[in-house]
Amino acid sequence: MLRAGDRYLPGTAVLLLSSRAAHNSLTSLARPVLTDLSAGTGLMVNLQVLERTGSRVVDVVRPDRLAMISTLLGEALPVHRFAGPLALVAALPPEARGPYLDVAREAGHPMAGPGGLSADLARTEADGFAVEHGRNDRFVASVSRAVTPVAGAPVCALTVVGPDAEIDADRLERLRDALASAVDTLTGLLAGTAREAAG
Repeated sequence: MLRAGDRYLPGTAVLLLSSRAAHNSLTSLARPVLTDLSAGTGLMVNLQVLERTGSRVVDVVRPDRLAMISTLLGEALPVHRFAGPLALVAALPPEARGPYLDVAREAGHPMAGPGGLSADLARTEADGFAVEHGRNDRFVASVSRAVTPVAGAPVCALTVVGPDAEIDADRLERLRDALASAVDTLTGLLAGTAREAAG
């Protein structure tokens, strides 16, 4: 069993039976972290999980002032256009990245060169943060970090999304610090629920 506040949620063995149950349990556990991160940054925050060919947004906290930015809730996102799937795929071992790279190739996205997906993945893997400016919407930028309690097996990603002008070089370091802290908090919550389920 997983515990979120006063509620008990399905444990790890049950979660393997249903991705929908897994998303619901994860979102219940992560919701306070998303809420705090959004309040602390003043930006939209989403939770994404990796699927076969990209990621899916399973929860979002969006301040009212950013209502003009789509939440993308429930939508599948490709690795070459969004920071969340880029963070998740970069956390995978290189041999597990094929299906995600295939989607980018089929879309005609460059793989090689400084602006290619291979370079983006290498930067993200080395840095731990995926940063995207205007790939899906030219006025929107995002910063993402994978939650990876075990190396090579990302559970989810937290992504901060906002107007491109608010995710500039001057503010990026503060956003990275806030995002890293939120990922650490969620990693700790996941570790605690795993211990409870094992005990």
